[in-house]
Amino acid sequence: MHRKTVIALIVVLIVLVADAAPAKLRGFIPRSRRGAEVCVEIPRYIFPVGDGLVGDYYIDEGWGFGFGLMLGLVDNVGLEARTVQSNHRIGGGEWDLDQTFIGVKYCIVGDSAFQPFVSGGYCRQLMETDSVDAPLEEFTRLSGHGGYASIGIDYFRSSKFLFSIRADYILMDFTHGSFGIDEADLDESIDSDTIAISLSVGYRAPIW
Repeated sequence: MHRKTVIALIVVLIVLVADAAPAKLRGFIPRSRRGAEVCVEIPRYIFPVGDGLVGDYYIDEGWGFGFGLMLGLVDNVGLEARTVQSNHRIGGGEWDLDQTFIGVKYCIVGDSAFQPFVSGGYCRQLMETDSVDAPLEEFTRLSGHGGYASIGIDYFRSSKFLFSIRADYILMDFTHGSFGIDEADLDESIDSDTIAISLSVGYRAPIW
């Protein structure tokens, strides 16, 4: 059901932006990504692919949202920072999965309103229960560090407003845990790779 919903959202986005930019706007298509861009990332759909996310640590697919910032350093390359959150079921409880990304984004800038991109870098991941009824002696949190790689496409509706679709692959191991009031490094890291697909709308403040 979730995957069908994601496909439907992607189709809707394609239909909305498939028309080429009006001729009078062609001159405003950015040929440089220097400047600052902010975005709201919603909806975000994420599912686990790590072999370690099974048994007590299994999470199902989840939906979420996020925020992002890119600082364009040169025409094609910028630094990006994003923070995202999604909600998941683990056993009988509700859990939050928080991810923070810091990396480099490379954009293929040209005459088209569509500008593909790739990005990659560092990721910090935290998974914790949001249930206030969880007993103190039960496990409450996992954390870890890893990396990510992304591919996507930006569509400029004008020189300042853009829509985006992206897919992230997060390569991650949980290495630290909180068990009640105790914290400790895990004896064996838990593979927690995930894949996420998200849509976003952004605003660009160019520097000419």
